[in-house]
Amino acid sequence: MFAPECTPGRVDWPLSEKCRRRHLSDNVTSFFIRVRDAVGAPDVRLHDLRHFTATQLIGAGMDVRTVADFLGHSDPSLTLRVYSHAIEERNRAAAAIMGQVLGAKKQPAELTTAG
Repeated sequence: MFAPECTPGRVDWPLSEKCRRRHLSDNVTSFFIRVRDAVGAPDVRLHDLRHFTATQLIGAGMDVRTVADFLGHSDPSLTLRVYSHAIEERNRAAAAIMGQVLGAKKQPAELTTAG
């Protein structure tokens, strides 16, 4: 199916000049299907990778404007609507951190008297 130097799993396989030339005329979807099947993930759709990427970028703290640009969304509000679940998770994580910060029992500093 793949030339040895174009085998999925090799770190450089998608970047290899020979592999790129081989697939220039390929339809992106058919190439994806061949790779997906070769790695044993028959239920993964190409669009799933787009959602995965956006969710991971937002989850890692990337700002929504940058993610929108990366996805080709002309308006970040579309990105916010589609990926609000990832933003809500980050909001919950931020609230938990603030709860720990504000709920931590602080020992009052001992007052020392000069004398």
